[in-house]
Amino acid sequence: MIFWLLLSAHSCFAFDKSPVTVGQIMEKEVKINASFQKDKEADWTFMWFINGKNDLEQYAMIDINELESSGSDSKVNIVAEMGRINGQDGDDNSDGNWVGVKRYFIVKDADRNKINSPVLADLGKKDMGSWKELADFIVWSKKNYPAKKYALIMWDHGNGWKPVDENNWQNFYKGFSLDEETGNEISVPQMAKALSKAGGVDFILLDGCNMAMASVIYELKDYAKVAAASQETEPGMVVRYSSVLAEVKKGELSPEDLGFYFVYYYRAYFEQMSGDNEGAAATQSAFRLYKASEFSSVLDRWVSVALKSDISVLSKAKKEAKFFGEDPDYKDLSDFVSLVYKQTQSQELKKVSIELDNFLKKDFIIYNWAQDSKSAGLSVYIPSEKYREEYSGLKFSKNGLWDEFARFMADK
Repeated sequence: MIFWLLLSAHSCFAFDKSPVTVGQIMEKEVKINASFQKDKEADWTFMWFINGKNDLEQYAMIDINELESSGSDSKVNIVAEMGRINGQDGDDNSDGNWVGVKRYFIVKDADRNKINSPVLADLGKKDMGSWKELADFIVWSKKNYPAKKYALIMWDHGNGWKPVDENNWQNFYKGFSLDEETGNEISVPQMAKALSKAGGVDFILLDGCNMAMASVIYELKDYAKVAAASQETEPGMVVRYSSVLAEVKKGELSPEDLGFYFVYYYRAYFEQMSGDNEGAAATQSAFRLYKASEFSSVLDRWVSVALKSDISVLSKAKKEAKFFGEDPDYKDLSDFVSLVYKQTQSQELKKVSIELDNFLKKDFIIYNWAQDSKSAGLSVYIPSEKYREEYSGLKFSKNGLWDEFARFMADK
């Protein structure tokens, strides 16, 4: 499964905004220039974790340059960790063809061919497929660039709760940030572990394919207030970063506001700039993570009724429900439940289906946008064939009933 990065926007767009309810960290450290040290707490610190140690290297280079089109200011700190290697598919030789992992303080710059932001740390060969490296980056960022609120953008290949590289099933759990130099990935539970170690953030963007899944979002619920992600594979270019940062610089935004704008400008790229979705209907959604436990309880009530219902109805809905990317196991929850509602004769199942769909759309999801009518914002695992036992190890499975339902549906 391939993920392509999201590039930053150079302009704002005009369609109406909907109401919003709103031990040692590094091996080598370059002394921070006094002009880049902060004597005043910013409103937000944005932390971009950009793993270009794979076939996305050329886009990582472009993206850092795009971030420089915005740059940090008194209200917003922008820091980034980026890695590069040589010899992989899509190898990029630009900007001196350096390799390794570096940390930057992003400053405004108009040169799109060279990264001119100061390198604050040259870490050499670090594993960007390691949750410990992610945790160190967050700790370092918060220590050196304190702010009222923190946003983490994880940028790379993604594949929901499953590994990006099929070879990593044996080292499960995996699922994000494939480092081709080490072969490692960061699993969804490891993301949570990194965030826990670093003291959490206010907002997280999972900038990779298929990450808007119930099992992924639930795993992160205790370590951020809001998350945004895509249900679908993501195209080669989505222009939005600078536009989001421009909104942050206008005034103090809440995590829910930020979630809204990351979806809003994703939409703007396709509707206002005729962006290319590369054959897959684009999607993006933002979630209130503090509602995740309540969502799980509402979903459990639905499962308890559904397991006693007509299996033919569930089986038909499974076959017809919208799925994402190349994985027929990843179904849109709302579309699946809607199909069950329309086909069942059970009044009890109809009732809990309405309750679940209402909670999902009105309470859990801040803002959803999709180019198709069936993508409502959140995906779930419904096996098309055999149930993967690894799914039972996720927090979403341990604390709820969906794994039982997924296992029940595996051969239906």
